[in-house]
Amino acid sequence: MKGKLTLIPTPIDDVSLLEPVAKELLLKAVVDKDIICVEELKEGRQRWLRYGLPREAIESFVLYNEHTRRHILNDLIKKLKSGKNIF
Repeated sequence: MKGKLTLIPTPIDDVSLLEPVAKELLLKAVVDKDIICVEELKEGRQRWLRYGLPREAIESFVLYNEHTRRHILNDLIKKLKSGKNIF
């Protein structure tokens, strides 16, 4: 069984709230111990907490951006092929 890659849009600004459907998907990802990728760790952590999502999930964030992509892309693809979901 292959995993799924789910892209979840989040507000760009620091004021807007997270859409309920997006929050529900992220909460499910935490419960299912899926991979949660963020572009920037500091901003990702701050927004995660501001959205009221579980603090314990922050430690498992995977940094994925133009600087890390080259080093972790193959690993993420392998995890998808093995059935792990990525958000």
